[in-house]
Amino acid sequence: MNQADRRQQQVLELEGLCAREHLRVEQLTRQVEELTTLCRHLQIDKGAAQRTAAEAQALATEATARLQQVEGCREELDGELLRLRGNEKYFEEKLGNLERRQKETEEKLAAAETERRRQALYILKTDAETEQLQQQLAAAASQLATCEAQLATALRKGEEARIEAARTKDAAAAAAAAAADRHERMCSTLQQKVSALQQEAAAAAAAALKREQKIDSLLLQISELQGELQQQAAAREALEETLAAEREKQQQQQQQQQQLRRSEETLRAANAAAAAQLAAEREARKRDSNVLEETLAERRQLQQQRDELQHEAATKTAQLQQLQQQTLALQQRVADAAAREQQLREETRQQQQQQLERETETLKQHYLNQNKVEETLRETEEKLKETGHKLLQQQQQTQQLQQMLEEAKQQQQEAQTKAQTLHQQLQQRELQQQKELQQQQREAQQQRDKLQQQMHQQQLELQQQFGELQQQLLLEQHKNTEAEAAVAALQQEKKAESSAAAAAAQQQQQLLQKQQQAAAEEAKSKDNQMQQLKGTVSSLEQRLVELQQERDNAVNKLKETTQQQQQLQQQLQQLQQQQQRTAEDLKKRQEAAGKERETHEKDRKALEQQLQQLQQQVQQQQQQQQQLQRQASQASLKANASNEILAREKQEREKLLQQLQQLQQQQQQQQQQQQQQKKEKEELQKQLAAAQEQLKVQQQQAKEAAAAAAAAAAAAGEPKAQEAKAEGEAADLQADAEEAAAVAAAAAAADIEGLKRIVENKTERFKKAKERHFEVVQRYNNLVGKYNCLLDEIKAFIKDPNDR
Repeated sequence: MNQADRRQQQVLELEGLCAREHLRVEQLTRQVEELTTLCRHLQIDKGAAQRTAAEAQALATEATARLQQVEGCREELDGELLRLRGNEKYFEEKLGNLERRQKETEEKLAAAETERRRQALYILKTDAETEQLQQQLAAAASQLATCEAQLATALRKGEEARIEAARTKDAAAAAAAAAADRHERMCSTLQQKVSALQQEAAAAAAAALKREQKIDSLLLQISELQGELQQQAAAREALEETLAAEREKQQQQQQQQQQLRRSEETLRAANAAAAAQLAAEREARKRDSNVLEETLAERRQLQQQRDELQHEAATKTAQLQQLQQQTLALQQRVADAAAREQQLREETRQQQQQQLERETETLKQHYLNQNKVEETLRETEEKLKETGHKLLQQQQQTQQLQQMLEEAKQQQQEAQTKAQTLHQQLQQRELQQQKELQQQQREAQQQRDKLQQQMHQQQLELQQQFGELQQQLLLEQHKNTEAEAAVAALQQEKKAESSAAAAAAQQQQQLLQKQQQAAAEEAKSKDNQMQQLKGTVSSLEQRLVELQQERDNAVNKLKETTQQQQQLQQQLQQLQQQQQRTAEDLKKRQEAAGKERETHEKDRKALEQQLQQLQQQVQQQQQQQQQLQRQASQASLKANASNEILAREKQEREKLLQQLQQLQQQQQQQQQQQQQQKKEKEELQKQLAAAQEQLKVQQQQAKEAAAAAAAAAAAAGEPKAQEAKAEGEAADLQADAEEAAAVAAAAAAADIEGLKRIVENKTERFKKAKERHFEVVQRYNNLVGKYNCLLDEIKAFIKDPNDR
């Protein structure tokens, strides 16, 4: 009984020890599971750190690519700014040229205005001259009418004298006998008077002939001078000399023949000089006409060239407008591309934020959605690549368009140089033509002044000649009165001196015939003068027609100058509009370039800051990764050691199980022996059954106590570990989420201090995790020591179960 009880107690103790060992093994397995979970957490942290490092590297590569793009954009912007500056200088030079052209056109307009005014004054002067000439023609016509009336009166008086002479002849024939005696006495006196009258008549006839010759020469000179307005200087001197000679003749009648010779010589010289001048002026006129024809042909060619150049300029301006529209479209495209870049940047930022949110969600969900993030990253990379490719295509298009713009600008510059050269040639030719016209107008004005002076002088001379003719008529009338008185005296004396009267009548008849002949000659000469005056009138009318033609030409020139002035004003307005457009385009381009430059500089600075932050994050994450790798290597070593210990414990457990099986076999043998001794020891069996029941109850109570103790021990150790584990996992997840959100906010706001704080918090978390790991390792080491102690006790109990 005692042995059985002892064995039973030993069995019970062994079962309790086995239960305890089982509990210890379970505790060790739990600790091993905790260590494996810690290793898994460390591996997850390691993977997260690797992912964050990879993401940081990807962000760094993206930031470097963006920096490179920004630098490329900055270089492009610098090139664009240089191009814009060059364009600004070019447009400033163009504006200066336009201002200079505007000033030149204003000067031309002022010159054209002055020319127009001068031509208007010239037309007014020509109109006044024509009116004066018409007045002079009217005065000449009135003078001709007076001369014709005077001639008619002279003829009438001549006829009356002839009739009276016939009557006196009849009376003298009747009184010839009576006047024969007196005729002899009066013959001498009458002969003297007749000789005096003959001399006076001869002198008057000679003077009249000379005057007629002078009048003819003067009228011829007037007609020539009126027909040719440039050859009167020498004729004027000759006429002045003739006028002086005539005045001297009037003052000195004794030296008329010498003065007439001198006047004839001067007139011959004047005629020769006038003929030479006529020939020279005809040649000059021919030359002037040739020059005018050449200038007109050149002007027509220049006008054609100007029209062609204006057409070319219009086409070039249209091309320039098209190019400007293309540049505006390109600028809009660039602005759209910049807006697209900004949108893409915002989209990438939003995507990055979404990615960070997703990463936080994935970190909260133990990083299960990593593939989605990689796909989104790939999509964003593809989008960025596509946008970069589009930007490169747009840059190539902009470069091509810039080349086209440069070519168009070169063509425009060449056209402008051509236009400037042609404009200069036109200006030079116009200046030459203006100078020639001014010279011609000056010469015409001088000739007009000379003609006016000559006409005035000729009018004075004609007035003097009319005065002389009137004086001659008065003398003739006085002579006629004297003759009538003589006839009356003869009639009184005819009775006494019939014979002398008959002879005197015959002589008087002869004298009257001579006077009639002289009057007929004078009438012929006056008819000639009338014809000459008519010729002068026709020449003056021709001159009037020529002046009207000149006035019409001047009016046409005025119209042409007004049209040119209007064209120049239109060109001025176009140039001013182009100037305003170019100034506005320059301002807009400068403003757009400044805004783009500011935005690119801001983006570059932000990207540089993000790069620096990402580089710092990458360095920190690399350090953390190295630390995690070290911790993971240590944890892997410890896990290997714990696995080896568990393997040893399993072997020892198997040995213990084998020993228990042996003990159970021994129990079975003993039970068989007991069954053999049943019959002998039924009472003992009953007692043993009761004892067994009691033992079972005690075993159950022991088991319950062991379970309670184990539960208490587990409640004392495991719940704390589980709670600490749950708390640590929750804190890790919360910290990871907070760190991801903080990293996203700091990356979006480019906050370096926030990133530094996040890194510091992460380092503190890693330190805490390291301390927890060390605590777990220490607990594990303690448990291992306890387990070794229990194994030693089990081995000692197996060796000597009775030794307690």
